Amino acid sequence: MDCRWLFGEYTDPDLDIPKDVKARAIKVTNRYLGPSLWFYILFVIAPPPVIAMGLTRVADDWLAGRLGISLNAASLTLSIVIVLLTWPWATWMYQCVYTPPYRRALRTLGVPICERCGYALEGIDPNGACPECGKGQESPIGDSTQIEG
Repeated sequence: MDCRWLFGEYTDPDLDIPKDVKARAIKVTNRYLGPSLWFYILFVIAPPPVIAMGLTRVADDWLAGRLGISLNAASLTLSIVIVLLTWPWATWMYQCVYTPPYRRALRTLGVPICERCGYALEGIDPNGACPECGKGQESPIGDSTQIEG
């Protein structure tokens, strides 16, 4: 299983996209999302891990007494568990918010990919339905009039 999507790869890993095109797509996406990206980060993505870490302070006393370990060891153990449980969720949420506009920006910059799944549409009709997920493409390839800069 390829887990590069967890680290900012929002397209087919086999698709070779030049770094300058990726950088321009990121710039366009950040400009498009603007303040709404910060809203999602502050009010949708960040609260569950922060709340969970706050609850760690309550549960570490119980865990320390139950297992007979020091309070610091219990707190560290719970912190590690919380990070391991909430990090994939926060990453997935960020990807759900960021991926669609990023893929749309890549298409408008001339990269033939599916907007829904990121499948490389090289060698097939890039404006037709994707063979991987079956979705029709909304934005035409290379229509850079939709973006500026």
